[in-house]
Amino acid sequence: MLLAFVVWNDLDELRASVNDTEYGLAAYVFGELAEALHLGEYLETQYLSVDWR
Repeated sequence: MLLAFVVWNDLDELRASVNDTEYGLAAYVFGELAEALHLGEYLETQYLSVDWR
């Protein structure tokens, strides 16, 4: 099992690097709902979980 936990504070940096890995069956996004769902459009993953506040 491999678990990677990475925090980005800049969405442009995240968009540039998020899909640059051979792993990534699941993604978890914590943040504002609209922003998290918008970000989900960029993620190449099989499962997306959003924890919004």
